Amino acid sequence: MKYVSLTLGVLSLSIAFAAATPKKNDAVPLYAETNFFNTNDQVILPPDLAFGFEHEFYDDLLILSWNIQSGYFLYRNKVSVFCGDDEIELNLPTGKPWNDEVFGQVSILIENIKVRAEITWKGSDCSVSYQGCSLSGYCYPPQKLTLRSNSIKE
Repeated sequence: MKYVSLTLGVLSLSIAFAAATPKKNDAVPLYAETNFFNTNDQVILPPDLAFGFEHEFYDDLLILSWNIQSGYFLYRNKVSVFCGDDEIELNLPTGKPWNDEVFGQVSILIENIKVRAEITWKGSDCSVSYQGCSLSGYCYPPQKLTLRSNSIKE
């Protein structure tokens, strides 16, 4: 009787294991097989988390800040601000030189960046655009955000 119980136990475990193992034609979620963005298993953050953009309006001043996460960067020459039809001059840091596969020799911005820009407020909305990548090779499409005038502070 002891051997019958042992044999039935082993048989039950074998059947359970065989039923749980996916067969060749079973549907397997795509994310379980493929990592599209990189080869070193780094999780790619959404752009709002990777670049941590924030802004504040004051009477004639716009403050822009990016809290760029470790392992990410912005292209310096891809950062721009428009208020209405006017491009706003930004005093961005020089950045670090980078040899990019697509854009060639460029300057990149890393870590925390804070920029003050003087604006002539005409009641129009402003917009900011920027583009960046992860060091693992995933590059984001250009980001364009509208900066609403209802955030003016005194």
